[in-house]
Amino acid sequence: MNLERLRTDLQSIEAADVASWPRWFRWIGILLIGALILAFGHRHLVRPEQRHLAAMTEQESALKRSHREKSRRAAQLPLHVKQAADIQDRFGIVLHQLPTATEMHTLLLDVSQVGRESGLQMLNFTPEQLRGAEFYATLPIRISVSGSFNQLVEFVIGLSTLPRIVHINDIHIERDGDVLRMEAELFTYQYLEPGASS
Repeated sequence: MNLERLRTDLQSIEAADVASWPRWFRWIGILLIGALILAFGHRHLVRPEQRHLAAMTEQESALKRSHREKSRRAAQLPLHVKQAADIQDRFGIVLHQLPTATEMHTLLLDVSQVGRESGLQMLNFTPEQLRGAEFYATLPIRISVSGSFNQLVEFVIGLSTLPRIVHINDIHIERDGDVLRMEAELFTYQYLEPGASS
């Protein structure tokens, strides 16, 4: 096909009479119309579906992550239930070690008795006011004792073996000749019955 014939074919084309168009020109028209239909279909039909598919894929991934996390938590639930029961049991044991108001006097006598059995000289033994908390109260006890090093150690060990909790704080030890003098603040804790005030 030469250039002159192509120009003649293009000039002889009438837009209204498609049947008279040259065969190659009809194929180009069909291809252009097909390309326009494909482009229109892709833009208005395929692309929105692709965006919707991408959004659904992301949502599926998020749901899978959520499901894995919840499955992991659900698998650990029996362990957490057992741990909660263990903590509740230990809490009950520790709570049992807190003296009630009626047992506080006995505990103070026990602390004093441990000091005497250790061979210490009690210089000062002053229980202070109860300090309330949520379900327990703290009873500070200021003590001042004197004796040998071994007697002081025996006293501390004796406090740790009491059936109730006694905590030693602010320990100050001074040498007074051959004797050691210890000043400390002991804390014991009292269980507050529900509805009781400190």
